[in-house]
Amino acid sequence: MFRSDSLITLIVLLHALAGAVVAQPRHYDGIDVSHHQGDIEWKKVCQNKRIQFVYIKASEGRDYQDPRYAFNISKARENKMKVGSYHFFHMSSTASEQFNNFKKMVKADEQDLIPMVDVEFKVHRRRGYHIDSYYVNNEKQRKAIVSRLRELVDLVESHYGCKPMIYCNLASYEYILEGNFDSYPLYVGNYRDSELNIANCLIWQYSSAGRIQGIHSEGGKAKVCDVAAFYNGSVLADLTIGTQKVIVPQPKAQKAKQTAKTKTAKKVGKGKKSKASAKKKVGKGKRSKASAKKKGGKGKR
Repeated sequence: MFRSDSLITLIVLLHALAGAVVAQPRHYDGIDVSHHQGDIEWKKVCQNKRIQFVYIKASEGRDYQDPRYAFNISKARENKMKVGSYHFFHMSSTASEQFNNFKKMVKADEQDLIPMVDVEFKVHRRRGYHIDSYYVNNEKQRKAIVSRLRELVDLVESHYGCKPMIYCNLASYEYILEGNFDSYPLYVGNYRDSELNIANCLIWQYSSAGRIQGIHSEGGKAKVCDVAAFYNGSVLADLTIGTQKVIVPQPKAQKAKQTAKTKTAKKVGKGKKSKASAKKKVGKGKRSKASAKKKGGKGKR
């Protein structure tokens, strides 16, 4: 059931407050980069043995192409890094337009990792969640995003021969992906100090403030980048083309069973409260009798 506007506003505020706490796990396994990281020194980056994978931005929407993509993919591969490419999803252009833009940039024989589609909700304080200039205020608009994203990932899978990964933040997961894309591997951006209860999450992007040797500005000052860790027991092979993990969605019957357990637990809780209330009443009865006896004693004295 889609949430009302007032509830959307409340959730926006809660996400913003929760996002203020940045989780810092003890390790990272990979990074994602774009033109925002400037002129990357890949010879230095590849010396960091903790980095098992790199996702590189290729395209966005209908016609934007990352100006550093060709350099980044070439140099990362030259330095023996495992690379994949991603597209930033828009609602201002069709699925086929976006796919054609991505296909022009991303050559299948240059990819080690399954392709990725980045689906992010941004937040407007008054108007709620949106993807580029497309606001999500009702169920019809939500379904429109689901439909377009499904068309895009189908095109990507058909061309590259593998199910793409989907990057999301918590808001886009809850509103768009959950229940609709459960068979797709997810790369989830979550900067909270909490665990993720998302079964198909393979990678957890836990910070956008990672400092990696070789990623810096022209003046030599360190630049930050997104850092991520494998999640739910996943490994590099799970996102490698040819050995990628097949995600089996949780059966509806099992979900229903969990819901039933929750309802039972609530009933049990209510039952315990009722018993506690009954005991309280009995206690009050005993106190009333004791009080009556006390008054009787005073009359005798």
